[in-house]
Amino acid sequence: EITGGADGADGFAFVLQNDPSANTALGEPGGGLGYAGLSDSVAVKFDTYQNDGESSNNTVGLSLNGNPVAQASADLLTKDLNDGVQGRAFIDYNGVSNDLAVSVSVNDEKPTTPTFTTSVDLSAVVGEQAFVGFTAGTGSLSNAHRILDWQYNDEPPIIVEPLIVFCFSSLFSSARSCNEEECASYFSHGLYAR
Repeated sequence: EITGGADGADGFAFVLQNDPSANTALGEPGGGLGYAGLSDSVAVKFDTYQNDGESSNNTVGLSLNGNPVAQASADLLTKDLNDGVQGRAFIDYNGVSNDLAVSVSVNDEKPTTPTFTTSVDLSAVVGEQAFVGFTAGTGSLSNAHRILDWQYNDEPPIIVEPLIVFCFSSLFSSARSCNEEECASYFSHGLYAR
């Protein structure tokens, strides 16, 4: 939840960092959102002020190695970050494909389409271990940043591959469904499609 009204600034970030200063690392205030200048870092930023190099005052983006300008970002069209209304963010990362997706919602439901997606190799940027947390920053304008709840889940998603089995009663007949015993018989004879 961010409050500050239409003129609020600057925003907050979810950060993974392995800066040499470790748990005492401090980033820059204002447009730096508290993470700018942190080396070996990845930040998903929720930005409420349009600084140089940014597309609007209502964006979500990914910044690397303390660079305040996002490598990938998207303007939020469905949520005004400065409106004071609680929202939800979902950050999904696949360590095999290095795909990162960020979704922002005005309710508890995760949107079916992410706000933005990008690719980043977290281990190449931060190493095998990192400090994880939130940073925020304000400059001459103000924001109140409230993280009301957050959860971390490192379990891989369950992926169910469909198995489609066709049973044929004769070479020229059309396909029909089959029961488990028939399917097992056809499976053992190699008459299946996946």
